[in-house]
Amino acid sequence: GDSDPIYLWRERRAAPAPSSVAPADAIMIDVPGVDAPVNAALTASNNSAEAEELGATEEPGIAALKALFVQYGLGGWCVDVCRGLGVDGVEDLSFVTIEDVDKLPGKLPDNLKDQLFGVRLRKLLALLGLQ
Repeated sequence: GDSDPIYLWRERRAAPAPSSVAPADAIMIDVPGVDAPVNAALTASNNSAEAEELGATEEPGIAALKALFVQYGLGGWCVDVCRGLGVDGVEDLSFVTIEDVDKLPGKLPDNLKDQLFGVRLRKLLALLGLQ
């Protein structure tokens, strides 16, 4: 055909760098394996589509929890995992034990019970600082 040629050697546009300055009212959360605290709102905005889907505009403690789960690639699991573990905020995560995680599949909805294994389980353990 008469279509324009595709040039594969074009340079990609550089993504805008996220702001490194957090607003005064930013929620900073400690993330296991990360040297500096993470701005929960910045994390949510970097994953805006997933964060919007999860309702990151909720109260700050819930938004911080969801932002942390999104950062670890477990955004869709946040509500069910937190409910199963009895976690209401980021600060509660430090009290979760490996025994709690072992019992978690029995507390998840039927459609998720058999999906908490392998990489997904290791991501959860890393998020909880248990790995």
